Amino acid sequence: MSGQPMRRFGQLLSLLGLAVGGLLGLTMLVPLHLMGLSWLVAVGLAKLAFVGSLMLIWAGAVVQRVAIRSAERAELPPPRTP
Repeated sequence: MSGQPMRRFGQLLSLLGLAVGGLLGLTMLVPLHLMGLSWLVAVGLAKLAFVGSLMLIWAGAVVQRVAIRSAERAELPPPRTP
């Protein structure tokens, strides 16, 4: 897996992270009481969603960087052997 498919996968991960973070922000605006959960559990779930969102964005950036580096290495001329 290299090049364009890997870069697209990185973009997909980043967009998924942005979507999770955006949905988290929207749910913070509208207080939802899911099945009578206490506020402490709701805060814990929000923190987990926030960290998950950041991890998805980070993973997308890493995958894109690896794709760019592999594309750059493919363009280099082969090393000379003495």
